[in-house]
Amino acid sequence: MNKLVRIIYILLLAISCVFTLLFYAGGTEVDGLTPIFTSEFLVWGYILAALGVVVALIFPIFQMIKNPKGAKMSLFAVIALVVIFAVSYLFAPGTPVHFTGAGMDKFNVPSLLKNVDTGIIATYIFLGIAFITMIYTEVIKIFR
Repeated sequence: MNKLVRIIYILLLAISCVFTLLFYAGGTEVDGLTPIFTSEFLVWGYILAALGVVVALIFPIFQMIKNPKGAKMSLFAVIALVVIFAVSYLFAPGTPVHFTGAGMDKFNVPSLLKNVDTGIIATYIFLGIAFITMIYTEVIKIFR
């Protein structure tokens, strides 16, 4: 299995190197700005992104099957994330912003603003947890 993964890594690296060479040496369209292989670059990027998502979703499942005790801790972490985002959503006002600007009305929608506010509040909560954790670990080192 380890040898197969290594071969896949080398194959992906080789294909990416070919695309890099095509990018720098492939030339441009008639306009002189757009590279000739633009669509192929985008497709390769989509393939790599999809592969990354699949690997990121499948391997944790294998780890949970191999180590059920670790699965319990992972489940607690997922529940904590859901709770933090739920609290952030409850605190997010989503009130429309009053500003002037051409074409900005399409972004001044309460549902979109509520989602953005949720992300901002969740970021503040995560930053607070990170700072508290840093302070706690430094203080606990003093007493050990």
